[in-house]
Amino acid sequence: MKPNNPNLKMSLLALAGTGLCASLTQTQAQIVVETVDKTVGFRNGDLENLTLELPGGADISVFRWSGSTSRGVNMSGLGATVSFKCTTYNVRSAFGKRTNPGVFFGTIGASTFSFAYVVQLSSATTFNGPFLSTKYFAFKFSDTSDGGAQKYGWISGVGDVNGEGNPANTYFTIQQWAYDNSGAPIAMGAVPEPA
Repeated sequence: MKPNNPNLKMSLLALAGTGLCASLTQTQAQIVVETVDKTVGFRNGDLENLTLELPGGADISVFRWSGSTSRGVNMSGLGATVSFKCTTYNVRSAFGKRTNPGVFFGTIGASTFSFAYVVQLSSATTFNGPFLSTKYFAFKFSDTSDGGAQKYGWISGVGDVNGEGNPANTYFTIQQWAYDNSGAPIAMGAVPEPA
């Protein structure tokens, strides 16, 4: 899903001097936000995977996975370098750190990984369980279309284990995602100011 950026503004600069000289300059919105409202999971009608397309080929894949006794929904960076703020359960697991609005990437006390378990259940044990109110997952990426500039963003959503099946079905509903195209840190949940 490619974000659209309708907030392109044109400004006319008039310069006085020996004559009137006009030039056009282009300023793009700093925060790019995309509303998704789609669910990746194991219930009827859920998607198997979804790709969030960032600039410079730094895509994020949100996908379901299952093993003989486990099911979950994960996020992983594709293409250019993408990393997520995560907490660790053990050496092999990186659970996406769930945050509240207003928190910045650099202030989240967690490690960074190129993938994140969003919600996971193994047999009857929930390792990264339900969150039924909106939470935010912080990410950063290298924008190769902008000289490799580091940029920051967030993904919002809710996830649950619905109790059907063994292990129970899991899902993650992606509500929105955003990033700041200036490279400035972005607060979780920040959206562009109305024009």
